[in-house]
Amino acid sequence: STCTCARKHLCEHIAAVLIHHCGDGLQPDTVSPGFDVPALEFASPPESIVETRKNFPDIPTPEGPVERWYKYYEHQYQRLREVKCNYLYSYSVHLANELYFSPRLYDEFTGCLLLQSDHWPWPVKDLFRLYGCLFFMAGLEEQSKEQKSSFMDSFQVGLIEEDFLDAFTSIIPAGLQAQYQSFLQKLVQIVHESLFQQEQLFDWLWIYRLLCMDVFGDQEWWKKEKAYLEEKMEKAEEGGREYYVAALALASLYITGNRKEAALAVLQKPRKKRVGDMLFYLEYLTRQEEWDALLLWLRWMAPAVLKASPGVIEKICRYCIRGAENSEAPEQFIKLFRFWLPHGFDVYADYLLETGLHREWVELHMSCLGRMETGIDRGDLRYLESLDPAVLIPLYHQWAARLIEEKGRKSYQEAVRLLKKLRNIYRKQKRKREWETFISRLASYYPRLRAFQEELRKGKLIS
Repeated sequence: STCTCARKHLCEHIAAVLIHHCGDGLQPDTVSPGFDVPALEFASPPESIVETRKNFPDIPTPEGPVERWYKYYEHQYQRLREVKCNYLYSYSVHLANELYFSPRLYDEFTGCLLLQSDHWPWPVKDLFRLYGCLFFMAGLEEQSKEQKSSFMDSFQVGLIEEDFLDAFTSIIPAGLQAQYQSFLQKLVQIVHESLFQQEQLFDWLWIYRLLCMDVFGDQEWWKKEKAYLEEKMEKAEEGGREYYVAALALASLYITGNRKEAALAVLQKPRKKRVGDMLFYLEYLTRQEEWDALLLWLRWMAPAVLKASPGVIEKICRYCIRGAENSEAPEQFIKLFRFWLPHGFDVYADYLLETGLHREWVELHMSCLGRMETGIDRGDLRYLESLDPAVLIPLYHQWAARLIEEKGRKSYQEAVRLLKKLRNIYRKQKRKREWETFISRLASYYPRLRAFQEELRKGKLIS
């Protein structure tokens, strides 16, 4: 019902808002409580408009401060939420016990911020958007303390995190950090407040690690942050969540500050650790191509990796592959792979095939007794059959023997199919006599398996 433009009221902006909400299916008299269309009396506007104008927050400016920005965020959020509550009431009554918010509410909220800061200079414009994301995220965290989240919320949380990352990556290069330090200090303060919460919708540790990589480059600031986290660890109960999170954060600060040994020392203090929480450090070392340090960390983590989830193990194995491909001691990374087997089997098998270690690939599959032809990519088998068929001979022998021992008609048929492949390989290798000796002894070894003998004759392997 009011506007900050030169006309103050009955302008094109108010008309646009009215048309927008009518498009949502609302009646003009339900857009907001007490909404009245004033008469064209410019000398004496309605009392309701005057009161609303008095309560309207200060307009945010590029100069800040962030506290003024937050008042604007709060005003816009409440205004949009009141409208959405009316529109979504018939649906939300069915979700009375769940945290629910409309994705459109977030889109319209950020749209207001973009419109307000449209002519602001960079990078303050991106900071305004970034703090808007933080405001919305913190609000959802507060709601989640009283209400459980729904599947829709988890999906929307991921989208908001992506939007936050997009805003964060464009804020301030290192050369301008001193100029905008007051803005960044508020950012760090907000993340501190959310980092140690028990229940979290958003991954605040991930957000803190972004700060470690892009904000704490200044030595003075780095030292203050180090002191803050060390104090947190000293005051926290050892073995508690706050102690563990502080250790993870301090290790992140150390490793991004090129203090790898100190980071590893900090992570050795908590008695219980989640292997998934260590992925950040492995990823950082891999990107920095610190292969010796990566090997050291992987050796330290090796026993715990065996208890990790399959998805986490696969990621760790891929870091191990990168180390084997780029370091001067690839055999050390391969030893770790073998220690973790059968975990990471597929990743290791792909590595052996790509590096031309065909015999090792065959030995790997022979050592895994549960592996049969049906569990292997047929493209890999065709590749080896065309490039190096002789290497497959022991593997096909093993598979055929297992199928015969199953003693079923179908397994006999599969065994004969494999034996035909073996016959072709032997012939191409000019080892015909060796093949004939083998098939003769095989048939005589199972004289009482009539079904198997029949399948051998059908396959024309024996007469």
